[in-house]
Amino acid sequence: MLDGIVNYIIFFGGTSAVLLFLGQLFVRQRRLSNCNLAALFFSLAVILFQVGFILNHMAFRSPWMVSLHITALYLIGPLLYYAYYLVVEIKESIPTKKLFFLIPAGAAFVVDIWVCTWPEEAKRAVIEELFSGSRSVYILALKIIAAGAALQMVVYLSILLNQLFSIRQSSEQVTIVNITIAYIIFSIASIIIVVGAYITGSLQLLKACAVVISFLLMGTQIVGQRYPEFIQLLKREAEKKKYGRSLLTGMKTDALCRRLEEIVVKERLYAYEEISLRQIADELSITAHQLSQLINEKLNMNFNTYINMYRIRDAKEMLIDEPGRSVLSIAIAVGFNSKTSFYDAFHRSTGVTPQAYRKLQLAGKTATAK
Repeated sequence: MLDGIVNYIIFFGGTSAVLLFLGQLFVRQRRLSNCNLAALFFSLAVILFQVGFILNHMAFRSPWMVSLHITALYLIGPLLYYAYYLVVEIKESIPTKKLFFLIPAGAAFVVDIWVCTWPEEAKRAVIEELFSGSRSVYILALKIIAAGAALQMVVYLSILLNQLFSIRQSSEQVTIVNITIAYIIFSIASIIIVVGAYITGSLQLLKACAVVISFLLMGTQIVGQRYPEFIQLLKREAEKKKYGRSLLTGMKTDALCRRLEEIVVKERLYAYEEISLRQIADELSITAHQLSQLINEKLNMNFNTYINMYRIRDAKEMLIDEPGRSVLSIAIAVGFNSKTSFYDAFHRSTGVTPQAYRKLQLAGKTATAK
């Protein structure tokens, strides 16, 4: 019975990874961070399903079920590093030099392709020997390759852990940073245990680790529900640390805030679809980083939230004052480039859809008039 529960957890974890993969792949306004997370969740799904196939002895009968397993193991480290790097370093792209982190995964892919050319009997024999204590040359080579996956992950994520501990010392959102640190530590531990299972040939160790990874994935969904703005909050804390000594030192920040409101609100810059942080910073004669810090520290929000706040304010007025006007027309009028992005921002701000808001407000006006 216990084995049945464990199998259910592992395959449920794999399914969760697939759903998270699809969620990142088809997110609206997809960015590099979403593509990276999609690749990460897909790799985790591959690993979990393949571990499930091994534990249920399905892979022993059909070795193709664990194809590209080494590649998936080697991808976890750099993809997890990139996921946190894009947030902690507040980047929109990955430097070319950091793409070299994928070289081991590329080498693992070559090995996997070579293994795919083996006869089925040879692949089946390797899988069986891996968990039988065999010390053949092929098995020792595979164990060394697996150890490399754990080593690279420890190196990559230890760098980020150091940065996160530094952020934690001055963070106002300690819970968010602590959750991130915990996830990184559990991720490192999980991959080490997976590799340890291959090195020792222990199916029980492999089973325990697969369960831990499954719970981590389920926890990701729970954290997403509890802290829907998790990434934004972590970015905000990282941004505060990155600035170090304030970029606003010596500036009259109150006057800057008044000037910011003047040019954004009175000149309705927020209604321009392509308005950017840099454009407004140029109007204020400061840098984009200084403006970002100003909005972050003085207004306690990021640039997109700040701009959308005024767009939603106007949209709410127009929904009531112009009941015959279409939602799409209003969305475009206040600066959104699509009905979808307007719906998302409006719902985050008010908790209801534009149509529901209009219906509730007009019903209230009618009741008051009577």
